[in-house]
Amino acid sequence: MKRTDQRIKIALLIIISVSILTFINCDLSSENYEGIEYEIGGEQMELRYNTMNYIDYNYYHLEATDKDETILIKIIFPANDIINVFDIPYDQDTRINYHDLETGNIYSASAYGGNGLIMIDSSTDSLFNELSGTFECDMINVENEADTLTIINGYFVFVF
Repeated sequence: MKRTDQRIKIALLIIISVSILTFINCDLSSENYEGIEYEIGGEQMELRYNTMNYIDYNYYHLEATDKDETILIKIIFPANDIINVFDIPYDQDTRINYHDLETGNIYSASAYGGNGLIMIDSSTDSLFNELSGTFECDMINVENEADTLTIINGYFVFVF
C-alpha cells in the first residue's frame, strides 16, 4: 500500500513539474497576437509589429505596423461601455489614420474628411481583457483631398 502511494505521489510530482515547465515556456505576450488586419485594393494585409495600445482622455488608441515598418495604422475611438458602433465622422477625435511611411502620405477618415465605421466585438472587460472589432473606411490624403484610399474587411485585436 505504501509503495502504491509513493508511486502515485511521484507520478503527480512529474505531471505537475512538466505542466509548470510547459507554462513557463509558453509565450503569452506573442507579438503576433495583437494587431490589425485589413483589405486594400484586393490585397489582404496584416500589421502585427510595433503594436501599441493605450487609453488617453477616455479614448482608445490602437496602432500597429507591418514587418518592414512601411505602413502604420492608428485607430482612435471613445472608450465607451454603452456604444459599440462608431460612424466616422463621430467627433473631432475619432479617426482611422493610414500612414505610408515610405512616401510620407497620410490618409484619414475623421471629422475633417473621409468616412468610416468602427464596430466593437469584445471590450476590455471581457474574459480575456481584449478589445477587438471590425472597421472599414474611405479615407482622404490629408494633403490632397483628390487622393483617396479605401479599406474593407478591417479587423483589430489588442490586449489591455
